[in-house]
Amino acid sequence: MALYVAADGTIHNRNDTEVRRGAQERRSARQVSTSRIEAYWFVTIALAILIGCVLYATVGKMIFDVGPEPEGLGEGICSFFGVIAPFAAVAGAVTGAILYGVSYAADSSYNLNTYILASLSALAGAVAAGLILMMICFLIVVFVYMVGAMLVCSLIFGVFLGGS
Repeated sequence: MALYVAADGTIHNRNDTEVRRGAQERRSARQVSTSRIEAYWFVTIALAILIGCVLYATVGKMIFDVGPEPEGLGEGICSFFGVIAPFAAVAGAVTGAILYGVSYAADSSYNLNTYILASLSALAGAVAAGLILMMICFLIVVFVYMVGAMLVCSLIFGVFLGGS
């Protein structure tokens, strides 16, 4: 029996006109219960919040915690971002889990692997939010010092080059 795959993805028999449905069409016909979908979203978002909190409590405090009295401009700016960091970590984790769930969870019928991959996406989202916050903090500190250096240079050039 000689089989071939047509351009539309269906499998045909060369001897007669019998047509069989492709695996892709059979997979799309699966029905998933509403309670399974609701359980997936509840568990996934709860895990994402837990992952964001744990990640901030273990790693985020080491990065953003400068103590009760920040000394200098850089520590003051990092102290401000330390206030925002827990919320950013949780928001990043929830965003990562939601993005995975919306994009890929329905394709695998909300099986166990979707819970695992959504948790990994939540971890990646929390890490990405922390890195973005850290880069913004660093860039603001560099920008403030650059503006200060330009101000000092302009005052020096103004005094020595005949400013009145």
